[in-house]
Amino acid sequence: MEISHMERALFWPGRCLRGQLDQVRALNLTALARVRGVSVGDVVRCGKHVGVKSPAPWQALALEAAHRIAVGLRTDV
Repeated sequence: MEISHMERALFWPGRCLRGQLDQVRALNLTALARVRGVSVGDVVRCGKHVGVKSPAPWQALALEAAHRIAVGLRTDV
């Protein structure tokens, strides 16, 4: 039973963020920053997203992505 719940959980981000490429990137950027223990600004300045002046838009998009996933989880129960 728990395995089937875990398997379903693996698909939530992809299903909830389908077609929202900027939100997916933003969520990945913020996750990478947290794992590395650095700011989102550091990841943006050093990665392939060089040229983005402020990390604030990425953080806002990541919050939108997380909200979409949360809404999807609530409706999927």
